[in-house]
Amino acid sequence: MRTTLLVGLFAPLCVAAQTPLPYTTGFDNAAQQAGWQEYRTGYLSNYSWGMNTLEPPSAPNRLWHDYVVGGNESDTVRDWWVSPAFDFSAGAVLTCKVNVFAIMGSAQPADACTIMLLAGSADPTLATVTPLTDLLPLVTNTGTYTQLPPVSIPPTTGSAHIAFYHQATQNWLTPGIDDVSITAAPVGIADVHGDEIGMHVFPNPVDGTMTFQLPHGLPVGTLRITTLDGRTVVHERASSTVDVDHLAPGLYIVGLRSDTGVLYQARVVKR
Repeated sequence: MRTTLLVGLFAPLCVAAQTPLPYTTGFDNAAQQAGWQEYRTGYLSNYSWGMNTLEPPSAPNRLWHDYVVGGNESDTVRDWWVSPAFDFSAGAVLTCKVNVFAIMGSAQPADACTIMLLAGSADPTLATVTPLTDLLPLVTNTGTYTQLPPVSIPPTTGSAHIAFYHQATQNWLTPGIDDVSITAAPVGIADVHGDEIGMHVFPNPVDGTMTFQLPHGLPVGTLRITTLDGRTVVHERASSTVDVDHLAPGLYIVGLRSDTGVLYQARVVKR
């Protein structure tokens, strides 16, 4: 009788471990730097992402990319500092402190400094890459750090990563990052007047026209849509629908006040 040995047929599947939320790092020690890695997809200059102790907003370290002055005009550095894997299936919110230093106080056309979302892989050449926020508007010629307003991370299937992306050609652009915090997206907000039903918003997530209904047949009144940091992006007399195609992907709070004065709120994801 012949016996066939099936090697590894019943071995457990290997699933990449995901770092739980909330997550914080100041890159201050080995534990806070664990799981982060660099990918270099452009010109390999002598300067890349790393730790630096020079005037961090919170000692002893900060994440920092040194300048790439020198080389040829076509030598464009494209360096990614990529986080451990996270579960963003319900969305999340990121904050950090940022200093994007340019010696002349302005960016050059080839420059980029962006927080990215990588889905499917930590390797940006294999991942689905979504820009989350552009840091170049924060360029300065001082060492002052800015507390970045909350950045919405849209719900993402499977393992996902955050990346700090640096691109420059012959420019003294040196971004610094510190005190990174990633938290789960806030749950839906209940009716502030205690109504047990609340309004119905659909579809959710939405990528075009959003429809909403108030409970008890209440007439629709004023609509306000805000970002998680409180910035109003839509404020108008409402009907039963609103076009949100112009909004950037992310999490929003939809507030709808009925003609009777009752305010209803809900969390909505814009694809």
